[in-house]
Amino acid sequence: MRTVLSSARRVRPLRPASQDLPDDGMAVLVQPMLTSAVGGVMFGADPIEGRTDRILVNVLRGGPDHLVDGSTRGVRYQLTRRARLVGGAPAARLLTRAQRQRLVGLARVAERVFGGPQDMEFGFGPDGALWLFQARPITAMPLVRHAAPDCSGVVRSPRRSPVCS
Repeated sequence: MRTVLSSARRVRPLRPASQDLPDDGMAVLVQPMLTSAVGGVMFGADPIEGRTDRILVNVLRGGPDHLVDGSTRGVRYQLTRRARLVGGAPAARLLTRAQRQRLVGLARVAERVFGGPQDMEFGFGPDGALWLFQARPITAMPLVRHAAPDCSGVVRSPRRSPVCS
């Protein structure tokens, strides 16, 4: 920690010090190293299909680092916003229903706090505690275009319908 703190004195500020602001300092966060029993990456929406009613989870035994660095694929879950598994069950069930429900709850809270669906890294500790390691906005979320309504069977009336006119 001394090395990190001493490095603050060796870095030249990018902007001149303002009289309104105290001297530029350095923030240091010390946190425990966590060992995950199961960890992964979760998208609070489906960035491939642009669906906000789906949550994508990739998970593996241990921490999410091997998913993030691309060295393994993990087990993929596609969940509804009520934690129901959709699109076929994964062969290796690494998450219990209770864990899926907790992840969906985390996705909802993160979306509310940060203002939109998040790309998150998480881990479940050996004691069952859920840890959020990182959250950032989903950057590749396509716009979902809704199809025009089918008006082929609509009987026209003298008043024009705002949908089928």
